[in-house]
Amino acid sequence: ILRHIARGNNTWSLLKHSLTKEKISAADSQLNLYLNELLDYNFIEKVEENYFIADPILIRAIKS
Repeated sequence: ILRHIARGNNTWSLLKHSLTKEKISAADSQLNLYLNELLDYNFIEKVEENYFIADPILIRAIKS
């Protein structure tokens, strides 16, 4: 999920689509659970409907 957010798939629907495209099955409830966990641990932030990775160092690590 973090990799997909770092690539710019930062809305729920874009995340769901990109996961499905990579043949990663995740029920809607699972995706919500994962996103909420990442929010709770401050790995990501949510602004309106968009998710962002909070730490620029984490973004670099994910992209490399």
